[in-house]
Amino acid sequence: MVDTERNYVETLRLLVEDVMQPMKAKQSAWSADEVDTIFKFLPELSSLHQKLLQELQIAVVLKPEHAKSLPQVFSSFKDRMLVYGQYSGHLARAQKLVENACKCDKRKSDELQQHLSNCRALFKLSEYLTVPVQRVLKYHLLLRSLISIEEKLAAQPQQQQSASQLDLSQLREAHEAMCEVADYVNEVKRDLEMMALIDQIQNTIDDLDLPPSMRLIDYGRLQIDEELKVANDPNRPTSGSKLRYCFLWNRICMLVKSRGPGKEGYIFKNVFAIKTDLVIKPIDCPPTGKKSVAQLQQTTAQQQVSPQQQQQPQPAGNTKWTWLFSVSDQPQPQQQQQQQGSKDGINMVFIAKTKESRRRWLEAFQRSKEVLAPPNFNMFGHYFEPATFDLPTYCSVCNRLILGCFYQGYRCRKTGKKVHPACIPSRPDRSNSEIIAPRFGEFGAGANSAPGGPNSAPAVQTRHSTDATEFSPSAPNQLMPLRIPAAVIEEFSPSPKPQPVNGDQPPPAPDQITRRFSRGGSTDSTGHPLDHHDWFVGPMSREMARDALLGQPVGTFLVRLSLTSSMDYAISLRYRETIKHMRIQQVQFCSSHALS
Repeated sequence: MVDTERNYVETLRLLVEDVMQPMKAKQSAWSADEVDTIFKFLPELSSLHQKLLQELQIAVVLKPEHAKSLPQVFSSFKDRMLVYGQYSGHLARAQKLVENACKCDKRKSDELQQHLSNCRALFKLSEYLTVPVQRVLKYHLLLRSLISIEEKLAAQPQQQQSASQLDLSQLREAHEAMCEVADYVNEVKRDLEMMALIDQIQNTIDDLDLPPSMRLIDYGRLQIDEELKVANDPNRPTSGSKLRYCFLWNRICMLVKSRGPGKEGYIFKNVFAIKTDLVIKPIDCPPTGKKSVAQLQQTTAQQQVSPQQQQQPQPAGNTKWTWLFSVSDQPQPQQQQQQQGSKDGINMVFIAKTKESRRRWLEAFQRSKEVLAPPNFNMFGHYFEPATFDLPTYCSVCNRLILGCFYQGYRCRKTGKKVHPACIPSRPDRSNSEIIAPRFGEFGAGANSAPGGPNSAPAVQTRHSTDATEFSPSAPNQLMPLRIPAAVIEEFSPSPKPQPVNGDQPPPAPDQITRRFSRGGSTDSTGHPLDHHDWFVGPMSREMARDALLGQPVGTFLVRLSLTSSMDYAISLRYRETIKHMRIQQVQFCSSHALS
C-alpha cells in the first residue's frame, strides 16, 4: 500500500510541476484561465497525498511509539479526501477543454506534447487526469484486502486474539470511512452532472421569466422529461389537445413548445407548482368519442367483465396517445369542477403516448410530492424542507455523511438540523422535557395498541384522561386526533390581530386568551382541562392547521381556537384529499354543540 501511494504521489507531482507550471509560463500558448481549469484541485491533491504518504511511512515503516496506526491514518484523512467529489465532477470539463484546445490550436497541442515528452510521460494528459478518481475509489478495496489477511491471521492458534481484534476493529473503521468517501465521490459526480444538464435545459428555453437570482436548479432535481399531449378542455380531453414537451422537477412542472422541425430549443408555455395536496389520477378508460372525464371514469367503474370476456384475447395495450391522467388541486366533486373550470388552481388532463409512459409520469409526480413532504417532516417540533448543502455535511441523527451536493438532504426550518431523508425523526426526542406524543404508525406499543397494516390506525389513548378512546383498524370511518408537539403548538399560535368584532366590541387580549386556555381554564364534558388533550392546540390559524394536517391519514383532526371567528372553537379535519375547517358552535338554550 505504501509503494502504490508513493507512485501516486509521483504522478501528481509530474502533473503539477512538470506539466502545469511550464504551461503557465509567459511564452506559453495556453492562457492562465485554461491552465487553472484543466488542473483545478490537483495542487491541493498533491499536497494532501504527500502528507498522507508521510504518515503512512511513519505508521508502517518507522512505527514510533504513540504514533497512529495505518487504519487510524486513513480514518483521520477522511474529511480531507472529500475534495475528490468536486474533482470528479470537474473532470469531464477539464478533459473536454484539453481535447478542444488541442484540436483547434496546433501550437497548444505541440507545446503540451513537448511538456509530456520532457517528463517522459507514458500517457496523454486526459488519461493522467483520470488517475486521481481511480485512486480514491481503490482505498476501500485495499483496506478490505488487509481485513481479509488479518482475519486469517486471527484464526491461527498462535496469534494473540486480543491484538488481532484491536487491529481488526481499527481496520473495519477505516474501511467504512473510505467506503463513505467513495460513495460521496460518486454521488457528487452524479449531482454535478445533473446540475449541468439542468443549466443546459435552461439555456434552450426562450421566454423563460424566472424570478430574480433564481435558476432552474433551485427547483430541485429533474424527475422526468418527455413529450405529452395536454387537453385543450380538461373536462372534455378527447375534443382536442396540444403537443408539449414537459419537464418535472421536485418543485415545479414546466410545459414548453418545440421550435419546430429542424430547429433546436423550446418556447416556454406554462408552469405550475408541485404541492403536497396535488391529486394525480390515471383515467384508465381509453378515450372514445367526446366523453368528459366524469363520463370516462363512470364508464370504467360500471364496466363488468364476464368470465367469457376474460378468456377472450385482450388488446396489447400499445395504442398510442390514449393513456390519460389528470393533475388537479381541486378536491371538490367532478360536477363542480366542470362548472368552475380551472379558474382557481390547477385542473389539467395529460395524454401519454403509451401506458408505460403514463406509469412513469404517475410515479414521478408521486416522488416529487414525497420529496416535498416526506413522512414526519412536520412532526415532533420539526419542519424539514429539502435543502442543498454546498459543503460536505454530516447528518445530525446518524452522524454519517449526507451524500451529494444538490438537494441531497433536509434542513429543519425551526432547529436548523440537517438530516438524511431516511433520518427524519419518526418518534419524539425522549431527552426533551416537553410533552410530545408520537405520530400515528409509531404510537400504540402498549396494551391498548391494535395491530394492522400501514393503512390502519393503532389504538390511541388520550393522555391525562381516565377513559381511553380507542380507534380500531376495523372501523375505518372513525376519526383520529392529531398529536402535535408542544413546541409546534407554540410556533403555530401567533398573537391574534386586534380586529373589531360585533361592532365596537374588541377581541380578547392575548393575555386573556392565555388565561382562558391555560391549565385549569376551559374544560371538557368530564371536567378535564382542554389543553390536557392531545387534539387541542389552542390558538391557531387555518393555514397553520392545514400545514400540520398535511401528510396525516384521512380522518385525522385537531381542535383549535380560531383567530378569525371571535375566538370560537374550530375543528380542522383531513377529509379525502383536502383539509376542512368547521366552527364549533354551542346550541342556544342547551349545552350541546354543533358544527357550522
